[in-house]
Amino acid sequence: MVISSSRWRVVKSYKGGFVSVYLVKREVAGETQTGYFKYASPATQEKHLGPLIANELLGYRFGCLLDLPMAQTEIATVRGRLGVVSVQGEGNGLRTWADVAKDVRKEIERRLVEPERLLKTFVFDTWICNIDRSGKNIIVYEKDNGVLDYYLIDHELALLGALRFENKTYDAHHWDNIRRYTRGYHPALLPYATDYQRLQPFVEEIQSLDVSTIRAVLDDCPTQVWTRKDRVLVEKLLVRRQRKLGKIVKRCVEER
Repeated sequence: MVISSSRWRVVKSYKGGFVSVYLVKREVAGETQTGYFKYASPATQEKHLGPLIANELLGYRFGCLLDLPMAQTEIATVRGRLGVVSVQGEGNGLRTWADVAKDVRKEIERRLVEPERLLKTFVFDTWICNIDRSGKNIIVYEKDNGVLDYYLIDHELALLGALRFENKTYDAHHWDNIRRYTRGYHPALLPYATDYQRLQPFVEEIQSLDVSTIRAVLDDCPTQVWTRKDRVLVEKLLVRRQRKLGKIVKRCVEER
């Protein structure tokens, strides 16, 4: 994991739900980088989110493992607070998925680089139990040739974040029904999950991951941001959902 110092300087502060968010900047090799730093109080994490930093870092690392486009994510200390920074990517016309015109989203498979990655993102979110892939945490931008590309941010409500927020155990049947646990979160990609044959290759890719590979990612998450109990629980969640992934995704498609 990348662990940065307090080189980030605060430009603006926001209050976003259960987390506090800062717009931050830093200089790297003569270039200015922009990012979004977030943290939550211990009480908020205990009641609502679980270990925020671990959720974000693990979402990032597993997304990278599967070659999905992820915003660089790193631990940082800003104004004495230990949290996590999502580094803003480079691109023209950065905007959220929600801000992309509806007529563009309707023909997104023609406009987007490697559009199948949206389906892969949906399967990935299902595996890590991400309850909040809304239109605000997919960042879309234009490449030089005018086609669109995207990257993913915000995984605080995945993994232990989902379990804590929904107050469900990792093996509850609740998690077998995607449409149940995303109700109210306005998931951006659910309308695209209509054909299991197109989703199946990504299910199989995740199911082909060896347990030792999953454990290596978990073991790389710094011990200061979660407990041993958290580590054991996430492994149980991921292995269980990896095994059941095809059934969970197929059920979602059939119940649309």
